[in-house]
Amino acid sequence: MPVNRYKWKIDKRFDPQQVELILSAAGELERYLDGILPNRGFDWIRKHTEGTRIHRGGLFTKIAASINKLPTSLVLPYMDIWLWENFDRFHLPKRHFLHELGHVVENKLPKAFLSSPTIFGGGASDKLTRFLGGKPAGLRYINGTSGIPERFHWHGVGKYGNHATADYFAEAFSWLPYDLGALPDPLVAQWFKTEVFVWE
Repeated sequence: MPVNRYKWKIDKRFDPQQVELILSAAGELERYLDGILPNRGFDWIRKHTEGTRIHRGGLFTKIAASINKLPTSLVLPYMDIWLWENFDRFHLPKRHFLHELGHVVENKLPKAFLSSPTIFGGGASDKLTRFLGGKPAGLRYINGTSGIPERFHWHGVGKYGNHATADYFAEAFSWLPYDLGALPDPLVAQWFKTEVFVWE
């Protein structure tokens, strides 16, 4: 697994086009963050994702696909992104990658417990859920909207964000560099700016 400028380890089994998609998505996130943290986008990504391992396919994706009955990518346990073998054929594959990277970001942000907040809670997605008026409970990858008011629910292409509070956070993260209008409400983008995209 070669190491790139973000200090990620990328599976050698990805083809060059897939690696380009991953790095292009990271570059677009970096440019977006530069607009919030002038010339600190790269530093922010390094700080919050360094050590991420990105795998092509694997047993976890096969198990998840069997359960979900469709091709599936996931993050397990903390900083390992398991991308579906042909994720580049998905609709908006760069955004798909950033969704998974969003789970890594939440796992690396300050949290209430040592366990993974994308599974057991205590992290940024809980804070976002409460900010929007919900009450996060249950396993955070299958807990629905957890009381987030209807006005803040996802519609259209982002509706997967209603699947779970961890996915709500990751889905919002993935849209920020591309289309703020796709977010359920401008308050979501503002929350990320004041609560996540900061430099301590």
